[in-house]
Amino acid sequence: MLIGLNIQHIALIDELQFDLPAGLNILTGETGAGKSVLLEALGLALGQRANGQLVRHGCVHGMVQAEFQISSDHPACHLLNTYNMTIDTNESLILRRQLYADGRSRCFINDQPVSNALLKQVGQLLVDIVAQFDQHRLHQTESQLELVDRFGNLQSEVQTISNLYREWQNLEKDYQEQQNLSLVRQSALAYDSHILAELDQLNPTVGEEEKLLSERQLLNQQGKVRQLLQDLYQDLQGEKGVSKNLGSALRRLERSHLPLNNFEPIRTALQQSLAFSQEALDLIHPQLNLAEQDAATKLEQIEERLSLIRELARKNQVTPDELPKFHEQLRQKLEQHQQSDKHIGDLQQNLIKCQQKLANIISSVHEKRCLSAKKLTKLVGQYLDKLHLTHTIFNIDVATLPVEQWNSAGGSRVCFLVSTNPGNPIAPMHKIASGGELSRFMLALKMALQQSDPVSTMIFDEIDTGVSGATAAAVGEMLALLARAVQLLVITHLPQVASQGDHHWLVQKHITEEYTKANVRLLTTLERQEEVARLIAGTVISDEARAAAKKLLTKPLSKKQHAAK
Repeated sequence: MLIGLNIQHIALIDELQFDLPAGLNILTGETGAGKSVLLEALGLALGQRANGQLVRHGCVHGMVQAEFQISSDHPACHLLNTYNMTIDTNESLILRRQLYADGRSRCFINDQPVSNALLKQVGQLLVDIVAQFDQHRLHQTESQLELVDRFGNLQSEVQTISNLYREWQNLEKDYQEQQNLSLVRQSALAYDSHILAELDQLNPTVGEEEKLLSERQLLNQQGKVRQLLQDLYQDLQGEKGVSKNLGSALRRLERSHLPLNNFEPIRTALQQSLAFSQEALDLIHPQLNLAEQDAATKLEQIEERLSLIRELARKNQVTPDELPKFHEQLRQKLEQHQQSDKHIGDLQQNLIKCQQKLANIISSVHEKRCLSAKKLTKLVGQYLDKLHLTHTIFNIDVATLPVEQWNSAGGSRVCFLVSTNPGNPIAPMHKIASGGELSRFMLALKMALQQSDPVSTMIFDEIDTGVSGATAAAVGEMLALLARAVQLLVITHLPQVASQGDHHWLVQKHITEEYTKANVRLLTTLERQEEVARLIAGTVISDEARAAAKKLLTKPLSKKQHAAK
């Protein structure tokens, strides 16, 4: 409930402290006295659009502060808790706005700086301002859905939907992220698998390059051994080798045909020497072949492995000694990719289960919303009849949203539809052209929702537009009835409405040579009678007008007393 409004340096208002009690507060005054300024000032405190021209002429800035008393379970408290702002409901909730002449503004909630967006969100939960052609909170489809839910007592189930929807969104986000990562990994998977196969086949070890270089150096030393064997072979078998010389000497001795019996030992020695040299050749030859064959093979193998190690290291931008570590990291990377694919599969299954669970409760709540909307439609229709809007058609359309349009409130779209004249098509509420019809319709809707709507303060700006006589009386009586549940501030020009008030405030404008300013004061019983008479008669108040005013003011009192009994 709005318990106080403090306005400083706004338009016609210099300084004003306006303390509002519960019940039906009537606000009257001459045209141009400043009634609309009060609403504009309150709108600033509720986060509505700011205009620097509202700052009083000659002032640097203006200020509006609205003080509320709310319960601990009020939606405004829950909203502020999400912003880590704890509200002590034993104290007041204070919305404050400072407006500067250049259009800048600063917003505060209980002296804590906040954004204008948050101030507006909180303000919409505290006050409804129903003005002509004003698209207020009840015009918003989100608010209409919330009211249908509150009317049907569906808040706990909607909260379950909100929790499940958040879980579903988180799972969907994780799944999409993992899917995107998997696509990126897939592009590199074939190459990584190919490199891993090469590394698996090569199976490099730390220090292997150095070891191979040492072996190669050692094999290169064996060339000297081969050279020695080759030299020995040439010494024995070459053109001037021992074997050839011995053979030549032996043949020379045998061709001499001389009786050289004394040369027999020489023949024997030459024959034996030739045999020994041949034996030496037989020993040297296989050793030479073996040395040449082993060295070439081993050296070729070493060179090939060195080349493979160095090529793989270069390809993967590591040193040869870092290849084993890279090998293991690549194996782990591919194993993790396999685990990631399994994780994606698990995420997908969880996502499907969560979506199915969400779909079930969304379907159930949608059916209950349809039932709630049907009951609310009937109740609003009854109040419309009492307000002499018998030809007005009201309906609540509850549509099913496709999966891609689900939100934290579920899978339903609610729209309040109205036709105010016979033959006119039914259309969304915000397209209603008549301000008077809109105000009365909003009154009927508020009557139906008075136990469901968290807003505890409602302001009607000239609800009397376009009505008179019995209709005006019906509007006044309905406001009096609504004021038992909701604090009302009603700006009116109708005596039938003004007479129903619990408190009557008069807005007056004072003009001097130096300044013009407006103020608001609470009327006494006699002053109130005089003001109602002015509403009846106009500028010149007759005795008949005073008598009629007295009758009007007495009649609603007896009704209230009767209702209290």
